[in-house]
Amino acid sequence: MTNKNKKLITRNFIMLAILLATFMISVETTIIMTAFPTIVSQLHGISLQSLIFATYLLLTALTTPIYGKFADRIGRKPVFLTGLILFSTGSMLCVYQTI
Repeated sequence: MTNKNKKLITRNFIMLAILLATFMISVETTIIMTAFPTIVSQLHGISLQSLIFATYLLLTALTTPIYGKFADRIGRKPVFLTGLILFSTGSMLCVYQTI
């Protein structure tokens, strides 16, 4: 295998990881927006809708730099794989809970 082929394979794996991360973000957003009416109804009021959404955005903004620091210290690949495994495990547990 030549050096050019290795670079091409590495570039394809990186592109696949980026696409997978983008897909997981869209899945997370879909899950949150689907569950949002249920969350609001369980809190008994549409007046809390903006508070819930603001809290979600605030927590997302706060945890992003923390994950970035973990990625700098530990490495991007282990952090990405850990997040992917945790998200997939949580999603599977949610599926089993609804059955």
